[in-house]
Amino acid sequence: MKAKNGHTPNEQEVISFINAYLSENDFIEGVFMARTMPKNIKWEPPDGNIIKINFDASFQ
Repeated sequence: MKAKNGHTPNEQEVISFINAYLSENDFIEGVFMARTMPKNIKWEPPDGNIIKINFDASFQ
C-alpha cells in the first residue's frame, strides 16, 4: 500500500487511518439515521379555548 507521495505507511498509520474512517462512517450514519428515523409523535389537543386545524396543501 503506497500513498500518492510514494510513502509506505507503517502499521500504526494504517490502523489510525482505518479507525478514522470507521469513526467518520459512524458519524455520518448517525446523522443520516437521525434525519430518517420516524418519530413517535402523538397529537394532543391545545390547551384552553384554542382550536387547532391541521391540513396539507400543495400548489403548482
